[in-house]
Amino acid sequence: MPDETTWFSFFSVCQRCNLNLHETALHFLQCIDSTCRRCDQQSVAQSDADERRALLERCLQSEQQVEEMQGKLNGMRRKLEDAHSALHELGRENQALQVSACLSASALDVSEFDERLRV
Repeated sequence: MPDETTWFSFFSVCQRCNLNLHETALHFLQCIDSTCRRCDQQSVAQSDADERRALLERCLQSEQQVEEMQGKLNGMRRKLEDAHSALHELGRENQALQVSACLSASALDVSEFDERLRV
């Protein structure tokens, strides 16, 4: 709100313009209205700038989180691939052991059969 000095200087300007009291008051109200509109626009612009700044900060934080999660995901993929390779190796080893066990059992059966034939 304008202080007394502003009122006085405004009134002095209006006297120089040869405006009557009604016109002076009307002119003063129009000036106040335009000043208020400018203040409103400035406050809206400031709040918009604040909101943009807050959104930018959130965006940056989200990007950092995405990068961290991608790093974790890559680590987990490597672990999965390692576990998958280990599983295949264990499967091959198990298969080799089964073949070996089967051959051993067959060899025992053959030797038992040979022993029975000799008797």
